Amino acid sequence: MRKIAIFALGMALFSTSYAFELITAEEAAQNAHPPEGFMLRPTEPSLGPQIVVEQPKEQHLTNPVDLEIRFQPKPGTEVNPASVRILYSWYRKDVTQRLLPHATVTPQGIYARGAQLPAGDHSLTIQIADNQQRVGEAQLK
Repeated sequence: MRKIAIFALGMALFSTSYAFELITAEEAAQNAHPPEGFMLRPTEPSLGPQIVVEQPKEQHLTNPVDLEIRFQPKPGTEVNPASVRILYSWYRKDVTQRLLPHATVTPQGIYARGAQLPAGDHSLTIQIADNQQRVGEAQLK
């Protein structure tokens, strides 16, 4: 019985140890009230790296959010992983520094597990530049 309890405790610690708050409740509340007439602009085609969202697959972001983002540089260029930016909502709050301690960022992409979001609708914009300072952008909603 003791072994089962220790195993269950270990699994509980493992399953929650990776969770982190990406968006605060206050930021989510601000997100709920965009200025009158505001429309989120669609991502425009870019000469920068292409950003492919592998995870989350769902259209609606739900907790916990696991991010698996792949970067595809244009021919003759290289992705600059230090240029990654994660922006939240219509007001484009930079939450990059909240994500980085919990993520692996390489020239090939971003992997993060367990991002927590308050209840509600959310949008994230991912940006990455190449060695020619051309920026690619993708949105998660």
